[in-house]
Amino acid sequence: MSELSPAVVALREGRLDDAIAALESLADRGVLSTSVAFDRGIAYARRSQSTFARSGDLGRAAHAFEEVLRLDPHDGAARELLEQARREIARRDARASGKAEELAAESPFRAIVTATTPDTYAAVTLVGSAVLSVALLLLPGAVRARRRILATVAIVAALSTLATGTLGLAAWDLRVHLREAVVVVQKPTATTLDGAPFDVDEGARVDVVEIGATATRIRTEKGEAWIPRAELRLLPPHHP
Repeated sequence: MSELSPAVVALREGRLDDAIAALESLADRGVLSTSVAFDRGIAYARRSQSTFARSGDLGRAAHAFEEVLRLDPHDGAARELLEQARREIARRDARASGKAEELAAESPFRAIVTATTPDTYAAVTLVGSAVLSVALLLLPGAVRARRRILATVAIVAALSTLATGTLGLAAWDLRVHLREAVVVVQKPTATTLDGAPFDVDEGARVDVVEIGATATRIRTEKGEAWIPRAELRLLPPHHP
């Protein structure tokens, strides 16, 4: 991508501010690619460790690596760098408060549901349904020994079909309805729906419930809150 060349050169030469400016310009123009997002994450992560560090660099790095993984869930380098950024946020906050607290990880169910596409779940469900149908068709005329085997196959196929069908519906629902964002400021000013302070960490991924004119309603495992729109960056939707 020729548009990426100035950012790559600036990043290679250690001109992190120039690299970030160029990469953010691409993002502002709607350029969405793993290369742009990955380099943006690298630039923010490097600046966070430099003498020119700015508040929010680690959160923006986390957002960039999350964006890479949204586009390519199998990118191991982006996943490792994302974990490094969040560990550094946890260490920094622990030094400031004396209390170590890891950023909340994605729930196991959501991780399983988003691990593959609804089409994959649908294909596995169809295979399970076909196996179940064949087993039930052969069962009445089978001899006793084979009947036990066919009954076992039918039970396993039924359970597998039910499980993958449920996961497929959940995966489809997530991809259609779920919007997520990453907190990109060091000290978010989120408040509960009643106006009380709400604890949310830089670099945390949150569900977006509603986007208002100046604030966004978010949901975490701790509940719902309002946070200024400028303190969040939206993630691309999951692939359909």
